Amino acid sequence: MKDNIVFSQQLENIQLEYLTGDFAKCWRSWGSTIINPYYNKFYYIMNGECYMKIDDHEYIARKGQLFLLPCNSTQTYHHISDNTISKYWIHFTAMCNNKDLMEQITLPHFIDVEDPDYVTDLFKSIITNNRLSLHEILRRKAYILQLLAYYTEHSSVARETVFKDTKLSVILTYIEENLSRDITVNELCSISHLHPNYFIRYFREKTGYPPIEFINNLRISRAKKMLQTQNDPVQVIAYLVGFDSSNYFSRLFKKKTGFSPSEYRYIAKSRPDSYDFD
Repeated sequence: MKDNIVFSQQLENIQLEYLTGDFAKCWRSWGSTIINPYYNKFYYIMNGECYMKIDDHEYIARKGQLFLLPCNSTQTYHHISDNTISKYWIHFTAMCNNKDLMEQITLPHFIDVEDPDYVTDLFKSIITNNRLSLHEILRRKAYILQLLAYYTEHSSVARETVFKDTKLSVILTYIEENLSRDITVNELCSISHLHPNYFIRYFREKTGYPPIEFINNLRISRAKKMLQTQNDPVQVIAYLVGFDSSNYFSRLFKKKTGFSPSEYRYIAKSRPDSYDFD
């Protein structure tokens, strides 16, 4: 899902809450049968193996695998031998537009971790930040978001199948593929087979934005990348991301970022190690 600006736009609205977490060497009797937690879980298996069933999918979880058990899924897990597991684990919620993000998107139930030290350090940082000071709370949320970002980055999920709402997936895929040209609400109504009066309400409920604002936010996101990586004039970039007027593009860009496009490009190129600085 690299460079999926639609997915990134959805994450703009995320409200993440850490519930609990720890490192555990599990007893032979560890396990649960047919439970439906309201929260999400990350299990990072450090040693051993266990049986895990998430909805209708069955797995043997082993060392080096990072499992995501989404909220409200039906879960069963237990040991299958004396080779018991040790694991880092956290529980969290990730609300986005009045619904948990994990109920809106489809991700694999596990990935094979390619950077064990990085993932281990994230878990350690999450579970050891137990103070109630504001900066520690914010820092822990940032670590969980980094873990979620790592998981999605290493998930082999096609853009078209990320969102569980197939109608929304069709709409968002269409927007991203046609972002460089004019996109009208009537056009989106046509491809989604929804009446205009209902479509705007439906779209805002699903994404948190009216259609045109959502589209313009995506265009600004794409323009930011282009300003950092390309040398085209601002007027050309405005046109390439779908704006007919470079003046309107510049006004909107400054409203969204606090910088004019030229200022943004200058600062970005003077800080090449920083992906973004908003």
